[in-house]
Amino acid sequence: KGKLIVTKSPEFLGKPKPVDTNENQLAEFHAKVDGFPTPKITWLFDGKPITPKDGFEVQTDQTNGTSILTIKQVTPKHDGKITVKAENSTGSVEETVLCSVKSNRINL
Repeated sequence: KGKLIVTKSPEFLGKPKPVDTNENQLAEFHAKVDGFPTPKITWLFDGKPITPKDGFEVQTDQTNGTSILTIKQVTPKHDGKITVKAENSTGSVEETVLCSVKSNRINL
């Protein structure tokens, strides 16, 4: 007997929303993806992979396809484009949103 394996390209069930925040605030970006095999989720900042040393924290739950990118204390260096990418053997999708940071400094 043959086995039928149904594959499904990744798709977003929930996309991240742009964040407009002040310096030193918390910022969160949420994504939810579906697909089979389970898509691998990666986050990028201005096109480069995100690393914890840059103040980013990523929590991904592969069982339900959710991923949250958190910036605990936003600084002006976090002003830029946040991209979430989901990929599996059948394809990939990505969504890019802006993280806009208002500086607390007063320009005289």
